[in-house]
Amino acid sequence: MRVKYIDYIKCIAILCVIVVHLCGRYRYEAIPEVQYTAAYALAWVVRIGVPLFFMCTGALFLHIKGMDIKKLFTKNIPKLFVCLLLYSFIYSAFMKREQLIDGQMGALSFLKETIKGILNIDVAPSLWYLYAIICVYLMLPIFRVIVDNASRRIIEYYLIMCFVAAVMLMLLNMPQVAILAGWTNDMKYIWLFCGYSIYIVGGAYIAKYDIPKKVRYVIYALALVSLAFVGLSKDQFFENPAVGEYNINDYLSPFTMVYAIAVFILIKQCCSMKEKEGKLYPVVRYISQNTLGIYLIHSILVDVLGIILPLNGNVFVVIPVHFIIVLIATILIVFILKKIPFVGKWIV
Repeated sequence: MRVKYIDYIKCIAILCVIVVHLCGRYRYEAIPEVQYTAAYALAWVVRIGVPLFFMCTGALFLHIKGMDIKKLFTKNIPKLFVCLLLYSFIYSAFMKREQLIDGQMGALSFLKETIKGILNIDVAPSLWYLYAIICVYLMLPIFRVIVDNASRRIIEYYLIMCFVAAVMLMLLNMPQVAILAGWTNDMKYIWLFCGYSIYIVGGAYIAKYDIPKKVRYVIYALALVSLAFVGLSKDQFFENPAVGEYNINDYLSPFTMVYAIAVFILIKQCCSMKEKEGKLYPVVRYISQNTLGIYLIHSILVDVLGIILPLNGNVFVVIPVHFIIVLIATILIVFILKKIPFVGKWIV
């Protein structure tokens, strides 16, 4: 069963992920300040791709679809493990290509380094999502019990607690607004209230219940306010925060949370007001059905494209051109891989 607004959200989410990775390449490039700022601002606007994926997971598995526990543990989760192993070796080989070609690294050394990287979650930055989604899938049966049996008010209470915890963590750790810094030692356990569960349960909640108009408008307003704080995290985004430093760009930042939730609600509302699918929907549906494969492949294509077509040039031209090339190439590769009998459905 296809759900139109979920297809649109997943499609938008994967497009956001591609764009944010293209923008991220400009962290260390010497480009004019205007272009530098534009790349950062765009990266912030599309930062919500992964949170939207988590919300779609919650909506589909906890409300829209009946959860098949057997399928979850015999197909969904095993496929993620297969993809994690396969793409870890692919990305590792790409990043160590010069050492492998020159004979500086033998097959055994490559195998050891890659396995070590897999265990340390250190093969490629984009693969972190597989670790996160595997953990989410393992917790879905518990979340399903909560969503099915808790009252609407209890679910709202849980979501509010998660959001309050995110705000408290920001006030404790972010230098610009660390007005509660003195509480840090005593409040460290507030992490127990926070996590990606706000997106999982939140997606299910929005799918299950209609959000009152006044509440929607408040959330939209908060999302606009969150975008106004774009300047606070500019240095963090392009210079990489120090280990342990609070990052306002993080997916568990309250600004990211309210922005992602607002977009999810907005797309659902827009789709509910328009019954017809539209001419672009078949394309949207195909992309939505293949977001995992696109996610796994796009990052290496972004790197390859950066080598073949360097970043010298105006970002207002380079980013759109690279985005179109990466998207089309990734979709074609996914299409071809899915045609491989038996293997295709396990690797994309």
